[in-house]
Amino acid sequence: MRIEVIHPKDGMKYLICVMALVASMCSAALAGDFEDAGTLFNNKNYIGAAEAYRKAAEQGNAPAQYQLGAMYYHGQGVQKDYGEALSWYRKAANQENALAQVSLGIMYINGQGVKQDYAQAVSWLRKAANQGNAMAQANLGAMYDNGQGVKQDYAQALSWYLKAANQGDDLAEVNLGMMYVNGHGVAEANQDAVLWFRKSAEQGNALVELNLGLMYDKGQVGVPQDYVQAAYWYRKAAEEGNPLAQFNLGFMYDKGEGVTQDNQQALFWYRKAAAQGNAPAQYTLALAKSNLQSDAQERPVAAINEVLAEGRLQFERSDISRNIPSCATCHGADARGRTNAPLLAGQNAAYIVKQLNLMAKQFRNSRTMHGTVTELTRQDAVAIAEYLQSK
Repeated sequence: MRIEVIHPKDGMKYLICVMALVASMCSAALAGDFEDAGTLFNNKNYIGAAEAYRKAAEQGNAPAQYQLGAMYYHGQGVQKDYGEALSWYRKAANQENALAQVSLGIMYINGQGVKQDYAQAVSWLRKAANQGNAMAQANLGAMYDNGQGVKQDYAQALSWYLKAANQGDDLAEVNLGMMYVNGHGVAEANQDAVLWFRKSAEQGNALVELNLGLMYDKGQVGVPQDYVQAAYWYRKAAEEGNPLAQFNLGFMYDKGEGVTQDNQQALFWYRKAAAQGNAPAQYTLALAKSNLQSDAQERPVAAINEVLAEGRLQFERSDISRNIPSCATCHGADARGRTNAPLLAGQNAAYIVKQLNLMAKQFRNSRTMHGTVTELTRQDAVAIAEYLQSK
């Protein structure tokens, strides 16, 4: 019943959308109003910092212009105003301030304070990237990767990702991993992909940690199935607050996979995930089956309905992209079985999930079902089982 997420092999791309506001990023010590502004900012006196940055910015100080733009962008010490942010970023960018240039590029990507314009975004990102700014290099790589504002060019994407990754940019690292998985600009090489995913995860990227957990959990992307490693990466992401990792870690404690079976730890992580609105975790707690029966709770209706609706959807329709035929094709629309297919309606959900797992692992001799079940996520299987039990 672990939750699956978008996996790097599906080609997910990252665009960095947050600008840094740390005054210490300016390399040279600056006197007067700018120094005062930095002190005020670090002391969280944002109103005072904005006033001091403005004085320096109006005198043409490019770092101050960038910082004032960033304060307008985030609404710190001033009312949030993308138009003002764009104006101050542009003043600093025209003085070759790399942080302002990449910030302008991102605003053009997102259409914030200006009409969305990928060509303009590429122009400003390139200026900053040529100055060695890793954030700009990573984003410029993504523009080439996706063919936004430039002709799609995997070789160029790879080149810019490498420049950023060699500076430790975690999002460039994960995008490089995806290039190796998909064979874009390089020969497919799962070992290289995992190497870059690990580099990104080791910087605390919770989504990549979660996906590494899934890779080891299922034995995908060139890594052997290893529940201990899966639990390790799930824990890192869970401790950073990722609700899907929290649910998956709870499941591993519930079943004793990769960790010593521990009901209390299972409950702890299920509750963490449920508190963040994770419907399967809420449903698992409410269901209170198997090892969790002593902690049964009233079922949250919304969570139950969500799972049952998904189960019905999965039962009634096929998914050609994942090679999953409709369950109703063999078992009948009412799930009451046909000549060569058993009755499923009203069966215990835990029993159905167990049988699906056995078929997926080929512990039951059913070649047709094995091919179908291996394409189901655990979430799909649980939803279908709960729907069938409710009939």
